Amino acid sequence: MNKFSGTLPSDFGLYSKLESFQIEINNFKGKLPENLCHRGKLKILSAYENNLSGELPKSIGNCSNLFVLEIYKNKFSGKVPGGLWNINLVTFMISHNKFNGEIPQKISSSISLFDISYNQFYGGIPIGVSSWTNVVEFIASKNYLNGSIPQELTSLHKLQILLLDQNQLKGSLPSQWKSLVTLNLSQNQLNGQIPISIGHLPSLSVLDLSENQFSGEIPSILTHLRSLNLNLSSNHLRGRVPIEFENSTYDRSFLNNSGLCVDTQALNLTLCTSGLKKPTKSSHWFLGLIISLIVVALLFVLSASFKIIKHYRKREQTLENSWELISFQRLNFTESDIVSSMTEQNIIGSGGFGMVYRIPVDGLTYVAVKKIKSNRNSRQQLEASFRAEVKILSNIRHQNIVKLLCCISNKDSMMLVYEYLEHSSLDKWLHNKNESLAMLDSAQHVVLDWPKRLQIAIGIAHGLCYMHHDCSSPIIHRDIKTSDILFGF
Repeated sequence: MNKFSGTLPSDFGLYSKLESFQIEINNFKGKLPENLCHRGKLKILSAYENNLSGELPKSIGNCSNLFVLEIYKNKFSGKVPGGLWNINLVTFMISHNKFNGEIPQKISSSISLFDISYNQFYGGIPIGVSSWTNVVEFIASKNYLNGSIPQELTSLHKLQILLLDQNQLKGSLPSQWKSLVTLNLSQNQLNGQIPISIGHLPSLSVLDLSENQFSGEIPSILTHLRSLNLNLSSNHLRGRVPIEFENSTYDRSFLNNSGLCVDTQALNLTLCTSGLKKPTKSSHWFLGLIISLIVVALLFVLSASFKIIKHYRKREQTLENSWELISFQRLNFTESDIVSSMTEQNIIGSGGFGMVYRIPVDGLTYVAVKKIKSNRNSRQQLEASFRAEVKILSNIRHQNIVKLLCCISNKDSMMLVYEYLEHSSLDKWLHNKNESLAMLDSAQHVVLDWPKRLQIAIGIAHGLCYMHHDCSSPIIHRDIKTSDILFGF
């Protein structure tokens, strides 16, 4: 892709009926032209990742046909023109600039993606937020927002992603959220107990309440949330950590909570049983003997295995350095775990793109790895396709669409790592292919009667509707078939 630089002509748009203005990822400087919306036809204004600066032209606030505004990662400053809040925008992305001012009480109800993060907005979140009925993503990280989180925010039925981290919000956390997938309120001054209602969100996959002042016990209902990326560190929580969280996956989820205890050393927290018995003289002597024996044994083992460990670490470091891993979720594996398990025994499918592997991680769960074929002649084209797919899938957050966990690549291979759904595809359920009898047994003899098929069809429709209407930019699935529909039950 060619990149351009320089400044934009001040009379740009004055003599044409401009409908779309797109100059993404270049090095343009200066201000936006005043006449971009001179004839009122402008629909798309996309100028993200440049070096544009100054205030936005007030005339943009009168662009009644504008529905996409993407000017993030520039150097704009000042206040947003008042009219921009109320026109029928669907995408409102102005993050990573120096805008300031307060969020108005009323913004257009048509906005689906609202991103004002990494700016200098101040004041409270308006009570009028209840009128933002179409908002799916509300992102306001790293500003100076203060006051409490209004209860009205929980009434937004379509809201799936709420990022208000790194602000100055106070008060308690509202309850009765509807359909959140990601909730990040870290680095604020919130207090009170964590609402039990958070555990009733069936699609919640990311919950970060770290570096606040929450107190009380950890609600045990949080353990019912599947594959939850959880961070409650640096608060004032107390009591016993639920046993379901006592494993290495959550080793950084509860740090700096002096009142918490566990029954295992896997989480580096205080043991709940410590200090209950006072040691006697005989126990001191016995403990000293045990420690001495352990020290002798360790010295012997270390001296005997030093060369083996050194060789293993060197080999592991070489393997890890040759791969690049880009994560989109919290992971409990490394690139070496994936690469070393890509054997013929773990292949579960193949296609024109390459092989699909079923890889075990942490001894309990699995991930699906899609390895894309490559050769010298088609490398450049495949890499472009790979990057495009990663860019699209990494932004998808929906309960009916398989999560992309990460991508792994080096100069010879490209791989996409997804969550693994163990009950295979709709194609195999409908036509009794391969392991379908085993699947029926493991899925408690589920029968695909007509009500169940209607439920599946509705789930498919929800997923496609999200891709077609709620993603920015929309995603069109051009080859939907039964083998693309997976079951997790």
